[in-house]
Amino acid sequence: PAAEYSALAKQFNPEKFDPDAIAKLAQDAGMKFIVITAKHHDGFNLFHTRLTDYNVVDLSPYHKDIVRQLADACARHGLKFGVYYSSIDWHYPGATPYTSDNNNPIPKTHEDFNVGQLRELASGYGPLSEIWFDMGRPTPAQSKRFTGTVHALQPDCLVSGRVFNHEGDFTVMGDNQIPQFVLDEPWQTPASIYPDTWGYRSWAQRTDLPGKIDEHILQLAQVVSRGGNYLLNIGPRGDGSVVAEHVLLACDAFTASVTPHLAPYIAHVESFIVATAPLGEFLSRRLIPSDAAVADTRHVLDYYRKSAYGRLLFAGRESYFSVPDDIASIVRPRML
Repeated sequence: PAAEYSALAKQFNPEKFDPDAIAKLAQDAGMKFIVITAKHHDGFNLFHTRLTDYNVVDLSPYHKDIVRQLADACARHGLKFGVYYSSIDWHYPGATPYTSDNNNPIPKTHEDFNVGQLRELASGYGPLSEIWFDMGRPTPAQSKRFTGTVHALQPDCLVSGRVFNHEGDFTVMGDNQIPQFVLDEPWQTPASIYPDTWGYRSWAQRTDLPGKIDEHILQLAQVVSRGGNYLLNIGPRGDGSVVAEHVLLACDAFTASVTPHLAPYIAHVESFIVATAPLGEFLSRRLIPSDAAVADTRHVLDYYRKSAYGRLLFAGRESYFSVPDDIASIVRPRML
């Protein structure tokens, strides 16, 4: 029941939340930005909004603005910072109630409320790299208003495609979905380290760490080689502590181990995977199936597994290329 759920906010006390540790973890893992949930569908705000007391500062025993703390930490660590914002709200009295598909229409009163909160976020938390809208069924005029509100205050802030009605700055894939083609447009895959959950769940299985590392190295390579951006969720515990640091650091350790082999070919190397260009650039930017010509990026994972032999399995074929002699024919560097 809504009343019982809302009462839980008074118990929320993430006393182990360490924004600098999270920023450093992201940085050590090779990430370039962090996006935090400012407000999810349940309507509870992790920032100090003036439009409702249903927020972490006014209602919880924690009494601190989580979004501001992380924004400041990202600035200290040289990371870009963005926020997730749900267009639906199960708590706000002027919004439509819960629906199983989250495809809610947005009444005018709720629209105005959202715009007010967007102005707070875009004017009070420093430069934002993106506002990641999600869910709801806004009208074309509402989508345009949401995007316009953000861009009026922060012209360089990107708006996610889930603002809908073609008003976003980049396309968003389905959760944990990776396209099988190179897409000739800006796009992003939102994924979770444990795809069956986005928040922390005590009963979730966290076994087979090597397999989990393999999974995300491969998915990162697939996303970047097809021209996309990988937004990877970590789902901290309710006390603010992080449970997925080993996966993130192991993925970065792999890219770091490969980098020396690529140094002669890539100027100002950031990492093996980040420095790759979309495969479509090899083929005059035509759309290609992932198993054609330059094919699937499993050669990246195969290098990870076979790195002791200095060989790459390319395009899923039983032929190998020596490293580093032929690496330039496999990975096209992005000159920074």
